[in-house]
Amino acid sequence: MGDGSAERHSRRPTVSLISLGCPRTLVDSELYLGRLQRGGFRVVDSVEGSDVAVINTCSFIQDAIKESIDTVLQAVELKKLGKLKAVIVAGCLVQRFKQGLIHELPDVDGFVGVEGFGDIETVVRRVLHGERPRSLRRHPQLPHQESLVARAALTPSHYAYLKISEGCLKGCSFCVIPKIKGPLR
Repeated sequence: MGDGSAERHSRRPTVSLISLGCPRTLVDSELYLGRLQRGGFRVVDSVEGSDVAVINTCSFIQDAIKESIDTVLQAVELKKLGKLKAVIVAGCLVQRFKQGLIHELPDVDGFVGVEGFGDIETVVRRVLHGERPRSLRRHPQLPHQESLVARAALTPSHYAYLKISEGCLKGCSFCVIPKIKGPLR
């Protein structure tokens, strides 16, 4: 008989994360993972078999939107097959399309906009309790400095991305960054 540590470890809810898009999204994904690890979740590499899959999406160009939606639909299919308990969609796709996305993806369990760093633990916990939470802030704010310390690196150990600003002040007709990320800050 052991000390029970393996049993306690296996009971911790597992979370997998897929990060799509640019390096800024990757930094956001690292913040999400850091928060989740600090919150007692066990982060795993494989979506299949995890309790919750978080998909951090991109919606800058049409190809990115398609990749994001296809990835979400693949995760939803795994959920329907019983290989995954819940799917949470996060990031730019959620922020850009908000309620329309929620309506179009009824099998997704939770949604987190671009600045949901502080909300991700709560959203995952609520999803695991059968709720369908949404964290859609109207005017995103930069994460507090303490959350930057909680990053879980997804890059090789010899480099890391550093996000020094968010949003944009330009109003270019071809660009959706200010709509998604808000004004430069």
